[in-house]
Amino acid sequence: MTKLMLVLIIGFSIPSYACSCKYSNNMIERFTNAEIIFSGKVLSVQYCELENNGPVKLYSIEISNSFKGYNENTVQIITGMGDGDCGDDFTIGEDYVIFGYDARYTVENDGLYETNICMWNILLSEFPRALEYLSLIKSGKITKENFKNF
Repeated sequence: MTKLMLVLIIGFSIPSYACSCKYSNNMIERFTNAEIIFSGKVLSVQYCELENNGPVKLYSIEISNSFKGYNENTVQIITGMGDGDCGDDFTIGEDYVIFGYDARYTVENDGLYETNICMWNILLSEFPRALEYLSLIKSGKITKENFKNF
């Protein structure tokens, strides 16, 4: 009986994956590491399947402020589903600051970007001064050397 239980447990085991973040939550480092940074309102979400990647969420976001690398009115950004794949979750109608990079699952420079929870995206209602800090970082008024003064 014990051998049968062991065979059943091993035979029906489902591999699991955990998210492990290597990025800092320091805003200057996040600014440096991200390819695009913007604030905006989440307009919609679609659930899709990417070849060789599996399910993802595709968000459409209306951009209010662009801080780095993107100057359009809207952006399409993908993230994982959140079940151990580091996917982030955004609420339709809410404003966020999102840090992203060129989506590694698609053709390079095709206009599709990616983000995840390791990028430390910001819900603006929880940290409204984020826009002020990002503007100061972008202008060079906040640097690694004087960050603690702000």
